[in-house]
Amino acid sequence: MNDGFDAGNRPVVILDAACLLTRHANTDTHTAALFAHIDTKSYNLILLNDSGRIPLPKTKYTVASARRDESCTCRLIEHHTGVCHRNSILPTIGTEQPVIAILSSDVSCCIARYADVIFARDNAAVYCNRHRIPHHTFAILFDILHVLQNQYGTGRAMFKRRRQAELQRKDAFESE
Repeated sequence: MNDGFDAGNRPVVILDAACLLTRHANTDTHTAALFAHIDTKSYNLILLNDSGRIPLPKTKYTVASARRDESCTCRLIEHHTGVCHRNSILPTIGTEQPVIAILSSDVSCCIARYADVIFARDNAAVYCNRHRIPHHTFAILFDILHVLQNQYGTGRAMFKRRRQAELQRKDAFESE
């Protein structure tokens, strides 16, 4: 499949496991379809906040753990615990790879600063609005699939790099 990406710059999808649940704490019925789409496109998948309680489709992914991070600005968020995914994510993404973030929780919201395409709900959407970060809102995973297939599907526009995200990643790589 030729979708314009070579093996070295395939998009990275950073997925907050909390997004796999509906707001009523049930597993989203579109989980398998989202994983299938990611797998079909050969995107690299990084899963955040995986507690092991959500049954996941069999696919290859990396699990990133949150840890205390004094250098990340997310610690300045009201009611934030100072635990963040930033330093576990940044080494796994390249400077040339488009980054797609699917976010929901406080612990993962600062990842939006480093992502080119952002899907956010709940606290992550509040964070994006507060920091004027462009994002797609979603209620269920079907909303994300719809955008990925219709806006970024075969023969459509490539993922556009968000200049602020590129600068944030560059700064993080140079300062850490």
